[in-house]
Amino acid sequence: MSRLTIRIESFPKFATLPVGTDVSFKAHIENPEAIPEGTVFRWVCVNDPSTIPWYAPARAIGPWGVEWNSAEWTIPGRHTIVFTAHFKDGTRQRVAMPQRVDHAASILKQTFDASANDHDPTPSQQLQHIKTYLETLQHIATERPPINQEQREEHEEKVGQLTSYIHHLEDHMSGLHNLEGWAVDAMHIDKNTATRTPLRLWLVNLSLPGSDEKLWRLVDWTNPVYRHTTGTYENNGDTHEEAIQDLIRTWDWNNRYPEGHIQYQFSVPKYGVDLSGDFETDGGSFWDEVSTWLDYAALGAAAVAGVVTLLAPVPGSRVVSAAIWTSIFTSTGAAAINISQRHAEGFGNWKDDAFDGLSIVGNLFAAGGMAWKVGATVTSATKLGTGMQRAVLIGQVSTDGMQGILLAAEHVSQYQSIMDDPRLSPDERLQKLMELLRSAAIAGAMTYISVKGTTADLDNLNNNRTLLNASQVTDPEVQIDLDTPPAQSVPVEGGQTRANIEAQTEPESLPLRQDGAQMTARQIRRAENRFVNPDTLDEAANLLEDARTRLIDGGKPLKYSDDELLDMLERDPTIRDNYIVRLMNKSHVFDRNDTVRDPNNLTGKLGGTDDLGRVKYWSTTFDQIVDSDSDPDLIRRSVGMGDQYFDPNEKWVMVLIDRKKHEAANIGTSIVPTYDNLTQFALRQAGHDPAKEALIREVMTERYSREYLHFKNMADKVVGKDANNKDIPAYNLKVSKRLDDFLVTTFGDDIKGTELFKARFEIENSYGAYKEYAGNGLTMSLHNRGPIPQSQNYGVKETFTYEISPKTLQDMLKVDMIKIIDLKSLPEKAK
Repeated sequence: MSRLTIRIESFPKFATLPVGTDVSFKAHIENPEAIPEGTVFRWVCVNDPSTIPWYAPARAIGPWGVEWNSAEWTIPGRHTIVFTAHFKDGTRQRVAMPQRVDHAASILKQTFDASANDHDPTPSQQLQHIKTYLETLQHIATERPPINQEQREEHEEKVGQLTSYIHHLEDHMSGLHNLEGWAVDAMHIDKNTATRTPLRLWLVNLSLPGSDEKLWRLVDWTNPVYRHTTGTYENNGDTHEEAIQDLIRTWDWNNRYPEGHIQYQFSVPKYGVDLSGDFETDGGSFWDEVSTWLDYAALGAAAVAGVVTLLAPVPGSRVVSAAIWTSIFTSTGAAAINISQRHAEGFGNWKDDAFDGLSIVGNLFAAGGMAWKVGATVTSATKLGTGMQRAVLIGQVSTDGMQGILLAAEHVSQYQSIMDDPRLSPDERLQKLMELLRSAAIAGAMTYISVKGTTADLDNLNNNRTLLNASQVTDPEVQIDLDTPPAQSVPVEGGQTRANIEAQTEPESLPLRQDGAQMTARQIRRAENRFVNPDTLDEAANLLEDARTRLIDGGKPLKYSDDELLDMLERDPTIRDNYIVRLMNKSHVFDRNDTVRDPNNLTGKLGGTDDLGRVKYWSTTFDQIVDSDSDPDLIRRSVGMGDQYFDPNEKWVMVLIDRKKHEAANIGTSIVPTYDNLTQFALRQAGHDPAKEALIREVMTERYSREYLHFKNMADKVVGKDANNKDIPAYNLKVSKRLDDFLVTTFGDDIKGTELFKARFEIENSYGAYKEYAGNGLTMSLHNRGPIPQSQNYGVKETFTYEISPKTLQDMLKVDMIKIIDLKSLPEKAK
């Protein structure tokens, strides 16, 4: 009897589903002809033994057949759905599918990213984008009208949707455009479908200057067209925080979201407000009214996508613009050309340049003879930016400059096809053009050009009979090779200047980044100018005193912003500081077995020793921590030390470590523990074991870090208290028997899953990369709720030191390798 090929599908399909979700399963048998006569099928759910209550069954018996509909998850845990084929001869074939289930609030806490919408448009920007989208759509309909009744109805429906969206959002934002506003981070998870949806919320300060009453309004514009996904809420209070707290309660009571859960974070640093939390939603009639939760995304997602992907000029455009202008319009006579690109720094200011995908498409269909046209073909081995050696100019040359795009030659036929296809409706044409531009931009196959000259420049060029004139640049038959200098067209008489060319461009720009910081050149220089690197231990101590004065005068404990920190790590994930800083409990300056504790003989080391006598510790550098002063609470919040590890009643010290002396003495190695750096370090310790090396590479990733956090949370779950009132975890993984129990319960016969977890757990034990380790080389800031609030995600650049030959603190003091500073809290009034 041949084996059946069975595949289980589930709906909804998510890695983790919330408790209460109704789910359906279906078994697809790819070779039904192989099913023996008399075969029957049965479903069973094997519940997670570590989470089910004592009274619940270990298994939930499902129905007979190939479908299991309307099953409801009621218990969190890592459960297993088993589909069994029972054959007539008594044999069986099983197929299993794991399914994680958790409470909605827990899922949102893991999924919720408070920085996810940092670069989203504001409601006012979105309103302008949608208006531009509608205007562009109508331009296309004028130039390429719908060809039949179906297309006309589709176009009218789309125009109606966009018009309604604009009307409702304008109504919500009436009188608010010029007031202070902040984006609110929030996400909804639907109980029935497990769909996670980021919400669009705008918090506006309506308080009158000088008024004792603080007034705030919350605008929910997730989709202003549907009453269940929009609304405005308003509350006042004696303080900004009190007004916003009451506003959150009003939003909780009056929102109409479907049954589920909302996680939120209201952060208004200017007024010292940082409120986060969650609440349940119960809008029961939502699904009767809206066919799909994501309808709102269709009402302008294309406009937003165009803005996000094409907002900034593509890397290389700055150089290309100057190269094209000089190559095409350079006179070999006495012409003087002044070229100036309108870019302040980096990639330039998009609010000034304002050429996104919609703007480009709009120019392709502009009225009054201003539409961009296909022009000359431009070739170069090096000057067209990444991904292009042959491109076509699509744009317009005017009396004082040139605007357009260079599109890689391999995309031009697709462009022409979209422009000429009579079967496309206006919206389809717009969508296809924007997708083409988006794809080309991502691949480096499109460059936006914006060059300004003067009428006098062009007249001068024409008078000197340049190699190419404006009409030739827009001629599709003309080919321009940027690598070949133009031939001399006018004899140069004695004493004349052959060409006087001035090209003004900003310093080389940084590449676009999808998930890191987006820093301009000026911002980078500003951060660099704040870098301090003292030459002596005494100089470092004096700088700490300066920091205290700044904090007392109203300064902040974190020196660098999130963007600056991310940029530092991306450009240079190494340590260039002279001094590393270690925060230590003062009791640790002595070895635990030292009963004498002579203050002139500090027997402790910079960290605890492992079984091999080696020391490891995670810390930071002097430049990163200097603004936190010598206040132990501020320092520990900067390095991400949680409350469970910090006792404010204990005495603390800061150890300044001379990194160069430390390395010269061959005591150990210090790195910035990014995924790459810590992976390479762990590989060097692996002893050339290929299997172990492969596991290390696989677990030291962002993807597996999320899985490891989930598994470790399962093991660390508190199930009671011991005699000393300390938490008892579900599994103490440092006890080998409990580790084995956890692996069997969690992974069963999943050998690969077991090996991955063991490899990552070994890294945690060996190097201190705990379950919270994020791999970006930064600590998580705990200043959001600290004595001097500072709202940002990251604290400082992190360091990891591994000492193979550790020395006592006294030995290092003798050679001026370290300086120990007693930490002292700031005066209360300074906080």
